[in-house]
Amino acid sequence: DDDEYYDEGEEEWDEEEEVEEVEVETVPESTPEMEAEAVPETVPETVPESEIEAVAAPEGALEAEPELEAALVAEPNAEPEAVPESTPEAVPETTPEVASEAAPQEGEGELDVETGPEEQEVVTEEAIATTSEAAESTEQTPESFGFTINPASLALPERRYLAWSELKETERQVAEISLGYSEDTWNKPGSNHKEGSRFDDLEEDEKGGVIMFGLNEEKWDCHINHYLAYWWEDMEELGFDQYLIALGWQQDNWDDEDLPPAETEDLYWEKLTPKQQAAARQLCWFEEVWDGASILDFETKP
Repeated sequence: DDDEYYDEGEEEWDEEEEVEEVEVETVPESTPEMEAEAVPETVPETVPESEIEAVAAPEGALEAEPELEAALVAEPNAEPEAVPESTPEAVPETTPEVASEAAPQEGEGELDVETGPEEQEVVTEEAIATTSEAAESTEQTPESFGFTINPASLALPERRYLAWSELKETERQVAEISLGYSEDTWNKPGSNHKEGSRFDDLEEDEKGGVIMFGLNEEKWDCHINHYLAYWWEDMEELGFDQYLIALGWQQDNWDDEDLPPAETEDLYWEKLTPKQQAAARQLCWFEEVWDGASILDFETKP
C-alpha cells in the first residue's frame, strides 16, 4: 500500500511538474523589448474585406456617404465602382510666333523707378491721346482723300489775323487808306468788299498795301479771297476744281451767282465731312473764318 501511494503521488508530482514546465515554456514573461519586436498576426481570412478596408484606412479618411454605406451593408464583398481618371486638358504648343507675341518687349510692363504708378498712368494716357490725334490727323490729310496740295495754303499770313488793336499805327493807316478797312471789317475777315477781288484786280496802291502786310498774289488770292473771284476754268487750270467738286460745287452754279450755291455754303465747319474740311483747307479756309467769326473770338490764333 505504501508503495502504491508512493507511486501515485510520484505520478501526480510528475504531472504537476510537466504542467509547470509547459506553462513556463509557453507563457514567457512580457518585456518592453519583446512588445516592440512583436509582429502582429495576419488578419484571418474569415474577416470580411469591408472590415479589412475599414481597419486599413488611415485615420481621418473620408467617411462613406449614406448611399455607399447602404451598398456595403447589402453587398459586403462588392467592389467599389471605379472612378474615371481625369484626363488633363491638352495644352497648346507654344510656337515661336505665339511666344514672340506673348513675350513683353524690352522695357514693356516695367515700372520706372523714378516715376510712380500714377505718373506713369498719366503719361500713358497722354501718349494714347497724342497717338489718337496723330492718327486722326493722318486720316484727314489731303493725300488720304486723293487731293493734291495747294502750296499757297501752307503759308499763313499771320499779321492779317492780328486784332486791330494789335496792329502798329502805320499798319492801321495803310489798312484804312489803301485797303478801305475799318476796325470792324478788319476784325471780321470777309466783310470788306476789297477781299472779294483777286490780286490782279486791285489798284496799284492797294497792291502796295497788301504787300506791306506780307502778302503776295498767291497768299491774297488764297487766304483773303479764297478764289471766290476765279472762274471755274481758272480753277481747272490750277487743278483746284477738285476742291470745289468735293464741296459740292459745279461749273454752272460756281460761275453763275443767280443759281443756288452748293449746300456746304450753309453749313458750319463742324457739319462738314472730313473730306470737305480737307478740301476747304486747300482753299485756305479754317474753322473760324469759314464760320464768319470775329478775330476777337478766335479760340486759337491760326
